[in-house]
Amino acid sequence: MSKQTSLTPVTYDLDTVGYHRTLDPIENLKLKIRFAKIADKNVPLSSATPLQLNGQVTNASPTNLSLPKPEELTVRWQQKVFSPREVIDYCHLTENATPLQKKYYGRLQTLMSRPNSREARLAASGDTLTTRKRLFTYVDGDAYIPTSTLLRPLTSTPYSRPAPSTDQRLLTLRERCIAELDDDGHLVYQRRLAKQRAERARVENAGFEGRKEVLKEGEGREREVLDGSIGEMHLMAFLHWESEPDENEPRPRTTSRRNNTPANEIVKRLCTIQAYKNSLIAISPDFTNPNQRFRFEIGEDVYEYTIQEVSPKLSASDEEKEQKIFAEVYAKQRQLLASHLPQTFTPPPDLYSLRLDIFGEIVDARRFSPGTLYIDWGIDFPYGWKEEDDLGCGQTQRSESVYDGETGGCKAVFGAGLETGCLAVRFDKIREWPRLYFQVNSVDYWDRHTVEGYGYIDMPRTPGCYSFDVQTWRPFGTFKSRLESFFIGGSPELEDVTYTSVPKGFDDKRLNKFGFVTETSGTVTIRLNVVHQA
Repeated sequence: MSKQTSLTPVTYDLDTVGYHRTLDPIENLKLKIRFAKIADKNVPLSSATPLQLNGQVTNASPTNLSLPKPEELTVRWQQKVFSPREVIDYCHLTENATPLQKKYYGRLQTLMSRPNSREARLAASGDTLTTRKRLFTYVDGDAYIPTSTLLRPLTSTPYSRPAPSTDQRLLTLRERCIAELDDDGHLVYQRRLAKQRAERARVENAGFEGRKEVLKEGEGREREVLDGSIGEMHLMAFLHWESEPDENEPRPRTTSRRNNTPANEIVKRLCTIQAYKNSLIAISPDFTNPNQRFRFEIGEDVYEYTIQEVSPKLSASDEEKEQKIFAEVYAKQRQLLASHLPQTFTPPPDLYSLRLDIFGEIVDARRFSPGTLYIDWGIDFPYGWKEEDDLGCGQTQRSESVYDGETGGCKAVFGAGLETGCLAVRFDKIREWPRLYFQVNSVDYWDRHTVEGYGYIDMPRTPGCYSFDVQTWRPFGTFKSRLESFFIGGSPELEDVTYTSVPKGFDDKRLNKFGFVTETSGTVTIRLNVVHQA
């Protein structure tokens, strides 16, 4: 009798998720999985028949010798290992083959060209029961969706249920294309119908191979439909459940007979690795403990496996070089971020000073003459105010006026922003506040510019949000000037736009504008957000 050795605890929960963060590229990941069948209907599971997958403890009794030998597989990230059914499906290229089938066909031809290759023997026999290799992988290119992730509750509460509007829809698509669920929740492999293959090939060959949308019924489902920012890999096992089907149990989807005994082909997920772009890795089930054993049952068959991370380790010198490279990269990133930020922030104003920040928008102009309009604007800072930037004037884009049924006239929409700031050195001594002046202009087919109106507003003295509908006017001009404006363009203009309110430099008590003839023009809508800092 073999010597008994204490074994690590066994877990049956294969859906636990562990999250890890790494600085190394995910391409360096390398995993080693050891898989074994430890019990069936002829060899019952008991504590007297221990099995250690690392080879330290075994049972050499004739009963245990009837079980298959443990299988071992070492894979890298996104390394494709074909299952027995995939070898049979992809070893022959059909007329309506998809790009993925063509790709796998080329890989299989390379593997089958090797002497005494497993793929060549399997393709020649066409029977999956003869193979001893049961471990394989699904990578990003494969249309595989684990049902455990779709049916996982959204929270940890006992009353949580999966979201039917999203998860069940994805699961329905999965069942239509690849597999179905039996009563025990296992994936029963189902070959795609030839009609579905032909339809998918026809759609892809028509130029829709790169579509990233939910596919219609009958088409394949690509991994990018779920989330293109996640790299995913699945470690799988291709198993057979040999038993006489009960009358109440559903018939197997795929059947291979040996001695008239049906064998259900079952695809079992052993491990899922998801790699995010932010260096986060999700592993289900989590194999942080290298000696952790995972176990599951299919009927009377009991399987057990372990997973170890066997990525190549860096030497001390290489690790030191890597840390230096990381330090240089992070230093460059900090310099890049610092270059996008100002070296110093604007200090608050001094005592008795006031900073006025204006964030506004020239919304539209209404009831002007039809045609193309644009607006020149500028802010006049009276004595005691100092402009802090060079953004005190500007011009909007050109906008074509259209008829507006609400106002009964033409309307030109601008949505042009204006932003400026100024500083009052002595807030207690200022007498006037800044004014916003604007001049509405039109341009015709011959590129002739005409002044359509003048207007202004006084800046609000309290902070807040404001909206103004400013009525504009323009000089009426003489009969001769109006004829010249009609035939050759141009119009009477003000030499000083501040004449619309109080001309700059005027110090008298009374301002007389008698004799200056004007006419009413359209309306300009202005929105202002005023901020004070004292």
